[in-house]
Amino acid sequence: MDDIFEIKLTTPEMIFIGSLLKAPSLPVDYSLPEDESELETVWRNAYSSLAHKDYVRLSPPMETDLTLDQTVAAIVGVLGYPQSRLEVNKFHQKQVVPEQSRLSRLGELIVEQTSGPADTHTLTACRTRDVALARLLAFLGLKEQPPAHTQSFHITAGDMAQLPYIIAGNGPEDGAALLREKGAPPGAATHLAAALDNPVRQSVIRAAV
Repeated sequence: MDDIFEIKLTTPEMIFIGSLLKAPSLPVDYSLPEDESELETVWRNAYSSLAHKDYVRLSPPMETDLTLDQTVAAIVGVLGYPQSRLEVNKFHQKQVVPEQSRLSRLGELIVEQTSGPADTHTLTACRTRDVALARLLAFLGLKEQPPAHTQSFHITAGDMAQLPYIIAGNGPEDGAALLREKGAPPGAATHLAAALDNPVRQSVIRAAV
């Protein structure tokens, strides 16, 4: 048995399938056209593409209802009805637009969603949580990355949001001073401020249940 199963969908295709599943929301950024003729064209193209992939088909005998492939329905259903979701934004160097990965879970099924150019999405169903975790670590690039230090600390989101501006304006020394003032160990404060001053890779992770 394969550890993963992958499908590729455009954003309109995902929304089309989501409407068939009556999903309350899908994790996509897309604005449907307001013009009715343009909207009809979007739906027609999405249906034609999905039918070509054999993801949807007309149901006999009247051939007026649509039947959705069960595997595709299960995968997109996880995105539409998640019990939990993890969103990861990854920045290289001082990149402005991040690479993004989402992990959504419904029951025992976990689906990874990565986005490509032209509103395309790769949806990867993971057989186990270990498989999903391995893919997450690979996306973050942490597998071979040694820790910068062995100390940890807590800082509020507000203070953390100020930190890049302080470093950009006054340098990493002032950033480290702020971290020490907020309770960070001196070594950890110095390492974090230096990393934010000249980042190689940054990631932001958000979890929702």
